[in-house]
Amino acid sequence: MQPLLFVDLGSSRLKWQWWSGVTDAAQLLASGAAAHAAQLPALLLSHLTGTPLPPQIVAISVAAEPIRNQFITAITARFGVEIVWLSSQREALGITNGYDNAAQLGVDRWMALLGAARQTPPPLIIADLGSALTLDALDAHGQHHPGLIAPGLNAIATALTALHPRLRATSADDPLTETRVRHTGAAVMLGQQLMLAGAVAAGARWLRQRLAVGRQPLPLLLCGGDAALIMPLLLPQLSGDEFIVELQGDLIFTGMRQQFSKSAQ
Repeated sequence: MQPLLFVDLGSSRLKWQWWSGVTDAAQLLASGAAAHAAQLPALLLSHLTGTPLPPQIVAISVAAEPIRNQFITAITARFGVEIVWLSSQREALGITNGYDNAAQLGVDRWMALLGAARQTPPPLIIADLGSALTLDALDAHGQHHPGLIAPGLNAIATALTALHPRLRATSADDPLTETRVRHTGAAVMLGQQLMLAGAVAAGARWLRQRLAVGRQPLPLLLCGGDAALIMPLLLPQLSGDEFIVELQGDLIFTGMRQQFSKSAQ
């Protein structure tokens, strides 16, 4: 087996996983994440220069075009390795895209669907809490039921600060570590987090109705950079009879490995 590098160019960050191959026996060799910058992250460079180069780099992107082009230039100029870009499809691995225009579905959402179906038998719901909040569902037949798209935590904070510069929260303003809200920063942080948790709960219930699963509790899989932060505020809003909430941080990379493995056969 030849090692492969999988790269997810998100809206705000570059994430990667280095695998020994794409089979079920493959092992995760290294991983990392960094904010977008003109240069490749030092940790990623150390992975690329410290081991034999992979024959290909497998990538997805929902980043702005200049960021994608910047990444392509940095990789090809320094290493000359082919980049294989994965995309959303009408159907793959038993999953059917629910959008009228399959290509319009964000490729990160498509990969999360493939990864979720690999790890958890449908029906299920995915909530991706990243730069944006997205919710998607799969029914028992592998049919995708698209849900909402809403601002993520940073987008909510940026919008509020733009309107009211003094209403600003910092990373230190964590209301969950205190017995009461002590100042404006903590109040703002709590409001933003509860808004996001409420959107997840409402969106999950909306999708549940469309799946028509009766009284069956549904897996609600949380992924994305803010998933662990929001989960404690989400759980009290949901009944255990409705949902089984789980953190599943690697859904996108699992889906990438599955789709690339299928295309390479």
